[in-house]
Amino acid sequence: MSQLVEVLPIGPEDREKVMAAAAEDRHDCLVATHWLRKNDEVVGAWNLGGIPLVMNWQHTEKVGPRESLYLQGVQDALMRERGIKAYLSVCEKSSPYHPLMERLGYKLYMGGGDVFVKSM
Repeated sequence: MSQLVEVLPIGPEDREKVMAAAAEDRHDCLVATHWLRKNDEVVGAWNLGGIPLVMNWQHTEKVGPRESLYLQGVQDALMRERGIKAYLSVCEKSSPYHPLMERLGYKLYMGGGDVFVKSM
């Protein structure tokens, strides 16, 4: 009989097996905070607030490209100051920055899945 899925906080001793199981299933579990166990196997991972999400807006006419690059540096410095090693950034496809994101050091995460908001 199949057991119920257990949700467990991820510890340093769990991280390698969780990352390997995700990679084997062609998934990434960047900064997982919890892992899912069923029948003594890793069957998933969650990131519950373990990675910051950055959403920003800059006026299309009042902030130029040089200022944007400067602001990107400030944003990165603030993240490093807080000890953050990775973060997600939302960039609309219509943004003039979208085609530049990879050149700015970002990688498209999870094949470009949509970001949804749920109010609690």
